[in-house]
Amino acid sequence: MKKTGLNQGWKVIGANPQSCSLERVVKPDLLQNWMNINVPGDVNHALQLKGLIPDPHYDTQASECYWITSKEWWYLLEFDADECFDMNTDLCLTNVDGHTDIWLNDTYISGTKNAFRMFRFPITSYLKEKNNLLYIRFKSIDQLLDGPRLDPLEGWRNKRAFLRKPQFSFGWDWALPLPSIGLSGDVWLEYDHEYRFVDFSVQPFISGRVDFAFEVTEEAKNIGYEIECKLWGHGCELETTVSRNAYKTYTSFEIPDPKLWYPNGFGEQPLYQYQVNLVIKGQVKDTRTGRIGLRESNIVEKPFTPDAGPGISFGIEINGEQIFCKGGNWIPMEIWPGTVKVDEYRTYLTMAKDANFNMLRVWGGGIYEHEYFYDLCDELGIMVWQDFMFASTGYPVKLLQDEIIAEANYQIRRLRNHSSIVLWCGCNEDVYSWSYKGDKSTSVQNDIEETVRVENKWQVDRVYGDPILYTMILRGLTSKFGLGVPYIESSPQSRDDYGNMPNSGNCHISSWKYSLFECEGQYRNWRNHFNQV
Repeated sequence: MKKTGLNQGWKVIGANPQSCSLERVVKPDLLQNWMNINVPGDVNHALQLKGLIPDPHYDTQASECYWITSKEWWYLLEFDADECFDMNTDLCLTNVDGHTDIWLNDTYISGTKNAFRMFRFPITSYLKEKNNLLYIRFKSIDQLLDGPRLDPLEGWRNKRAFLRKPQFSFGWDWALPLPSIGLSGDVWLEYDHEYRFVDFSVQPFISGRVDFAFEVTEEAKNIGYEIECKLWGHGCELETTVSRNAYKTYTSFEIPDPKLWYPNGFGEQPLYQYQVNLVIKGQVKDTRTGRIGLRESNIVEKPFTPDAGPGISFGIEINGEQIFCKGGNWIPMEIWPGTVKVDEYRTYLTMAKDANFNMLRVWGGGIYEHEYFYDLCDELGIMVWQDFMFASTGYPVKLLQDEIIAEANYQIRRLRNHSSIVLWCGCNEDVYSWSYKGDKSTSVQNDIEETVRVENKWQVDRVYGDPILYTMILRGLTSKFGLGVPYIESSPQSRDDYGNMPNSGNCHISSWKYSLFECEGQYRNWRNHFNQV
């Protein structure tokens, strides 16, 4: 399998949705209006660099940027394909942040509707050796949501749930309502790929066993293949070769004297390196490399001691040892995620380690993070509580079900080989969880009534959708593909009719929301409950 990157040379232009067509945008008299744009990047950031909008972080300047969502934004790349124009070739994209339509050389390829997954499109029939023109149209957010923002601070309110984009960018209590738009990830051509891995996983055990599982293409299965597998580090050097003619296969190693991976402050973080080659008739066709730490994670729930009253604790156990988790929520480092500089991850994560953090929760209103983030968490001993990207509203599950399944499938398989991933979580503050019986404004019934008040097109059946999404779809997929890492439906989540109670599960009640850390009216109960976890 071979790749050719397509991140360089992109241009972008804005146009009114009602007048926009492929023919109009490429008319010669408009060509001088295209501006250069970085990929990965963002339309908002490109406009700021060009001096066409002010820095929205200062004063009230964000309101001067609100017009951006009224436009459609067209990306253009001209490229040559000398090496692959006569081969089976796919166009691959990640983090396409918006609803798009894609054309190659005047031929419509496909559309996308999800910023949280990878797309692969066969383009062999449309590819030329020279001067290929690739257009990607990002549809107007105002048009997608039936009009401009409803509120200068809250944006479009809960209409955001209908778009699989970073939810915070529509406005949050810490974020401006300036939705990210554009190619936030990589773009590349993939060719000579008839023989490749379709799926790959590596699962460690504290006994020292490491299981490798593979799935290959039909072409590889039909012709027969070998898999060369190597594992080394910390005085260990193991390798094996297996021959197969099946879609799926596996192999295992037993590491003598295994060195276990522990969170920061509880031990070391030894990482073993691995390399896996797919070999067809003596030629390496595909390769996977990485690092893995030997660890097992579990949720621990134990009855409270009698002096704390009724309740059940909630904690994380690594390698059989209960961990006192110290950390915080991790939100995107920039308001437009595609503009993050990769080297900043090490700066911030090292600061977290130095502050004695041992856990970060990748918060469900943001993004599934860059691969480098998880690599560093593996290395630094920072456990990752990984939310799926659903936050603080109901979602139209019937409408989005196919996209949700594709997204979760992709992200679970992408992230599961990281030792730092110790917990999957369905969402941030869903309808059943963000309620506390001491707060009359946060009942399930109030939330349901709020959704009924909006116009029919934007209604969400949360009584139907929440159990389907969090109890069936995401629980099922993490159980099948998540390599034994535990799953919870929400943060917060407790075991009674109110989902945000301090006497079971994980809870979001704090001094920020309730004065004096109230718990059944008694402040000291908080200390007793705190001591149980």
